[in-house]
Order: sequence, then C-alpha cells, then structure tokens
Amino acid sequence: MKNLPTDHAAPLASLATCKPGQVSSRQFTTSDAANALLLAFGEGESVSEETYPGDTLYLGVEGTAVISLPDRAERVPSGSAFLVPAGVPHAVSGEGAFKIFQLNVNA
Repeated sequence: MKNLPTDHAAPLASLATCKPGQVSSRQFTTSDAANALLLAFGEGESVSEETYPGDTLYLGVEGTAVISLPDRAERVPSGSAFLVPAGVPHAVSGEGAFKIFQLNVNA
C-alpha cells in the first residue's frame, strides 16, 4: 500500500482534491490481485466507458457519482457503495464535483 497517512488518521476525502477541468487520482495499491484509488472529479468531468476483468467496488466519498451501465444509471452518493460485476461495461460521471473510491478486484 502507498500514499496513505501513517502518522495520523485523515479523512479519505482530504487525500485528493477536485480541480476544475480535471480528474485527479491518488493510487493506494496496484497488484495482480487488486487496484485501489481515490478519484476526484471536477464539475462536468467524467471517465468514458471501461470494462474490468474483475468486480469493481465504488464507494461514494463526497458529492454524488453516477455509474452508467448498459441498461441504467446508478447514483452513488457520499457514504454509499455500489458493485459493478466483472465484465460489465460502465462509465463514471457525477452531479457536480465529486470524489469516489474505486477498488478493482481481479478475477
């Protein structure tokens, strides 16, 4: 694991900053088994459709994210969790600026 405080506890939302016109991220781990990161989206920013080989867990950290699936869009407000099963294409956008934690668990 990396990029996490070890001398004191810190709010997860404080570890990435929403900036106008940008998607910022803080990578916590990358391995063959899992990938964890905090994403901070400026207002109007999004990530186009992606598909992952393993399940993807999204945890709303600040604001409201919208996960667009082939058959619907799911709102993920702060404090909520949403799982996208392996192989399901999806895109991430939001209602204004937002932060979301993403954990990919490889199959």
